[in-house]
Amino acid sequence: MNSRMTLGLLAILAVLAVVVYFTEGSAPAADNATPQPEVLRFATSDAQLIAVESEGRTLEIVRQDGSWRITKPIEDRAEDFQVNGLVDRLSNLNASRQFDVPLDGLNEYGLATPKTSVRIQLSNGSEVQFQLGERTPDGSGYYVKVADRSPIYVVSTIIGDDLKRMVNQPPRALPTNTPAPTIASPDGTQTPTP
Repeated sequence: MNSRMTLGLLAILAVLAVVVYFTEGSAPAADNATPQPEVLRFATSDAQLIAVESEGRTLEIVRQDGSWRITKPIEDRAEDFQVNGLVDRLSNLNASRQFDVPLDGLNEYGLATPKTSVRIQLSNGSEVQFQLGERTPDGSGYYVKVADRSPIYVVSTIIGDDLKRMVNQPPRALPTNTPAPTIASPDGTQTPTP
């Protein structure tokens, strides 16, 4: 092949690449995007109580004076950062997909007698409740059913795993360091106690 033919083919290839680049890039991306189904929606500041029951264990966390406090299974301060992160994700929870199933088909998804139930009480007195079913066959999500709604949703495993982990390992706040008491010696120097 001579060099003139090679240069001609390269020029044609370059023109085709420019045409493809500009025609493909001009299509609006928003038209191709499908919105994710909304599972839960509430203001994070409205959450006042989170109760999670999972496989016979219960965790209850209550907001008191702007901080979170564990009330079940123990009484202790909760790690605000961890609880606020969970509440933030739950308050804006979307699903990767949703579908309808008749009531007699809920067992297939672990939702006829769910192992994990979640209740969130809001500041206006209303409650948001949902059940967490089995993992999806590919392990990428959990089946979820919101109380008083018919569809089943598939949500990220991160949410389900975090809820289950919190029940087994309550998000206790780390203890604050307190200074060691000092004892005055006869010569007037102070030494910390062991």
